[in-house]
Amino acid sequence: VIGMIAPKLISRDMKNRAFLLYYSRPISPWQYVLGKCAIVWAFLAGLTTLPALMLSLLGLSLSPDISVFFVTWQLPFKILLASVILCVPTTLFALTLSSLTRESRLASFGWFAVWIMGSIAYTIMTIVEGIIRLQEQQNAVSNDQQAMAFVEAGLAGRWAWLSPMQTLENMQSWVFGIDKQIGSLNVSFLMVSLICVGCLIILR
Repeated sequence: VIGMIAPKLISRDMKNRAFLLYYSRPISPWQYVLGKCAIVWAFLAGLTTLPALMLSLLGLSLSPDISVFFVTWQLPFKILLASVILCVPTTLFALTLSSLTRESRLASFGWFAVWIMGSIAYTIMTIVEGIIRLQEQQNAVSNDQQAMAFVEAGLAGRWAWLSPMQTLENMQSWVFGIDKQIGSLNVSFLMVSLICVGCLIILR
């Protein structure tokens, strides 16, 4: 959805010189950027946040006892925080790509290329690390231990930061308290923070 909506928002304004009309009103650049972000966030909220909140409410309404509320009262806040973690960096990055070209097709291609190539790079580097571990232990351990070494290379996730999908999944897993992080959570937060700051600077 982001790849279809966001790349057109700024690139078409530059192509059609619509920003001249916007700035004929007393609005600031930050208001312009926030307005573009709000468009994407509205779509994303309809696909992620609202269904999750409705599902949480439905589960609560079907609960046999009111005590369930006191156990799960923090769940809506976790859903909102997980949505922010998903929406903010992805929207800023997509709008940054849109601001760098007047052709929305190029921005869309860049968006999907980053996601696809990031996942491919993460997979390749993890496989290479697993193969290196196997070669180091090939003569010293059994086949079962070799297989475990390969799996451990994947779980270590030293290259998870290459994949935007894996990075955001790590952060959302942390929000919900799910112990399935692959790689360093600190690195995930650092990468997303740097990307957000860089995108804001470019957009401004």
